[in-house]
Amino acid sequence: MTENAREDFTLDAEQEQILDGLTALILANERRASVLNLAKYAKIEAAYALLRALTRDMEGVRLTYALHEPFKSTGFISLEGESLEFYRLPLFSRAASLADNIEIYPLIGDRVRMTFTFLGLTVPIE
Repeated sequence: MTENAREDFTLDAEQEQILDGLTALILANERRASVLNLAKYAKIEAAYALLRALTRDMEGVRLTYALHEPFKSTGFISLEGESLEFYRLPLFSRAASLADNIEIYPLIGDRVRMTFTFLGLTVPIE
């Protein structure tokens, strides 16, 4: 998309209404009192340990994680490098099965990023 195309992009009234509704839901959820979901946290810890073991000998691969980002109920683990090759597939499959979503996408500079997303990191107090 060119810069001019971004400037010309506008939402119609229905799209604005949907976006406003989603924003209100997200903000309401973020304000609710909640506690850590220990089962989900254990999954993130296990997946991180597996991915750390898988990438230990990979040069130039960066492994990072964040909790409560971009929302308090989510967390993620990211791998980034010029190449992501896994040879111990049972370990990789186990790590992948613990995540709620996995994305792989190219980055600028001949790099690739793989992100494992975990939803439900917190549960609201009712």
